Amino acid sequence: MDKNTLISRYMDENAPIILLVLDKQGTIVEMNRYACKLFGEKLEGRAFHEILVDFQNIFSLDRGLENPENAQLLNLKALNGSTLTFYVFLQQLDEQIIVFGHQEIDEMETLSNELLGLNQELNNLTRQLSLKNRELKRANEKILELSRTDSLTGCANRGFFNERISEMISLAKRKSLPLSM
Repeated sequence: MDKNTLISRYMDENAPIILLVLDKQGTIVEMNRYACKLFGEKLEGRAFHEILVDFQNIFSLDRGLENPENAQLLNLKALNGSTLTFYVFLQQLDEQIIVFGHQEIDEMETLSNELLGLNQELNNLTRQLSLKNRELKRANEKILELSRTDSLTGCANRGFFNERISEMISLAKRKSLPLSM
């Protein structure tokens, strides 16, 4: 086996590069083995848009072909249901469209690390918020206790008495019960 055949075979089977051949209508005619691993063997004969994750419906093959030298960032749905992001180049050759895509591993790793850092920061902030909420609850309970008791005797004060008597009168009216003091 010559060197070019080995390189070609490696690229086809192992390199994290997708290569799809579409007809003019966007139907997948052919795909490399790596694309088959990601998207499934039975993708040939189906529309490219079936694996495209385009929430805003802004992608079109025609517009993609207008600038073949510019990579487009596309999300594609893998066989396992996950969404993978690829830099995709589109090129028209005769009656076919070539879709060549690769994943930018360094950028994905950087984004993943940023996301991990942001999640850690969010967890820390959530813990701090929980601690502050507990402190606030204890402070509110203390304020309520101080507002209901006499500071000299520690007994319930007139404000607490008025609050409780209003509750008792309301309860007696609702239940039609007698009330006495």
